Amino acid sequence: AEFERLKTEPAGESELRMVKTRAKADLIRSLDSNMGIARQIAEYHRRFGDWRELFRAVDRIDRVSAADIQRVARETFVPTNRTVAMIVNDSAVAQEGAAR
Repeated sequence: AEFERLKTEPAGESELRMVKTRAKADLIRSLDSNMGIARQIAEYHRRFGDWRELFRAVDRIDRVSAADIQRVARETFVPTNRTVAMIVNDSAVAQEGAAR
C-alpha cells in the first residue's frame, strides 16, 4: 500500500525534509574517520567514476523533489520488479504434508 501511495501521491514536505536531513547526516557521519573517508571516496569513485562526487552529494540530496520520488516510484515499483519470499519452517512443511 505504501508503494502504491508513493506512486500516486507526492511525498509530504515535512517527510521529505526529514528524509533529506537523515541522508545528509548519515553521509557526514560516514566521514568521521580516515577509514570512513577512504571508504566513501572509493565507493563514489566506483559508483560514479569520480571521487569528487562525494563532495557534491549533499547538493544532490537537497535537489531531490517530491516529483522525483513519485517518478522513480512509478518506474521502480512495477510487478516485473517484484520479488516474493516465503519463510517456511519445519512445522509448516509437516502440516502441509499431513493435509495432502
